[in-house]
Amino acid sequence: MRWYEYKMELDDLHASDDLKAKLLAMQPAEEAPKPAKKPKKAIHFPRRTLSIAACGLLCGVGLYVAVHSPISLLPAGGAALSSAPETASYAAYSMDDVNSALAAPKTAVPAGGSADAMSARDAGGTGALSAEAAQTSTKLIYTANLTIESKDFDAARTALTDAVSAAGGYLESSSESSYTGSSRTLSLTIRVPQDNYASFLEAAAQAGNLVDKSEQVQDVTTQYMDIEARLSNLTAQRTRLQELQASAENLSDLLEIESSLSDVQYQIESWQSQLDWYSQQVSCSTVYLSLDEVKEYTPTEGSYLSQLSSALRNGWTGFVSGIQQLTVWVVGVWPVLVILAAAALVVRFVRRRTRK
Repeated sequence: MRWYEYKMELDDLHASDDLKAKLLAMQPAEEAPKPAKKPKKAIHFPRRTLSIAACGLLCGVGLYVAVHSPISLLPAGGAALSSAPETASYAAYSMDDVNSALAAPKTAVPAGGSADAMSARDAGGTGALSAEAAQTSTKLIYTANLTIESKDFDAARTALTDAVSAAGGYLESSSESSYTGSSRTLSLTIRVPQDNYASFLEAAAQAGNLVDKSEQVQDVTTQYMDIEARLSNLTAQRTRLQELQASAENLSDLLEIESSLSDVQYQIESWQSQLDWYSQQVSCSTVYLSLDEVKEYTPTEGSYLSQLSSALRNGWTGFVSGIQQLTVWVVGVWPVLVILAAAALVVRFVRRRTRK
């Protein structure tokens, strides 16, 4: 833990200045930065040496191309330049001179392969480690919402229960509604392990007709790491307070240290509960599922005629359902309707008598 971070934590602590000064003195100071090394002077070669080396390099390359070229280089008289052994030895001698003249520090290459191959392997290894580190340190919370239709409500509910058990999850909440003359609706809140999250969604979609599906991902890595850092600092403060408590000389200092220790312990428990909540949300994904009992599945795709037919069928079904509901309502309030009818008859009779 860095010194300035520890000082910021002490500023938030409810304690006297003397106690804060003691706690601050127990924190070791940061090491002074080491002085930067002076850059080494570059090695400069004389211009004359470089010129000789460049000329030797050009001559050696020209002779090497002349010897190994498939086209015979013949002078105007038709004689060859030289025999193959003499040319080869001269070229080797020239390249040795060039190498000695252009001696410079070079990158060492292991025996396992070239520098490019080693760079590629190093890059691949670093990428794999980075991906692994990102996978282990990233904290993601997955949430999904599913709406499913089924003509066989009981069979679909049984299939969902089996899918939850197979995924190793559990049912957090359940709510079922059913009214007279209408279909049933089941609302579920399911928690499944993050490793089985995708497989559970596929199994739940097979329980009926999937009407709607939405997923959300929340990255809480920053919040998680911030809470861990706070807990680390508070734990260090608690340790130092306990050390001061053991060496307290009078009662007033002891009471003050105990008060600060209680405050730090309360903060540790509060932050630890938040960290546990984040850990639980990351380890288990949440799925909100709604199962509706229907007589006909909602068409997902279709032509204009099929959509028109579905609209007519749904309109007639809604009209019949409305008439049924109205009939049930009228039967339910028949005493009120009888009283209103009797009152209307009395008013009409009184008006007739008044006119006469």
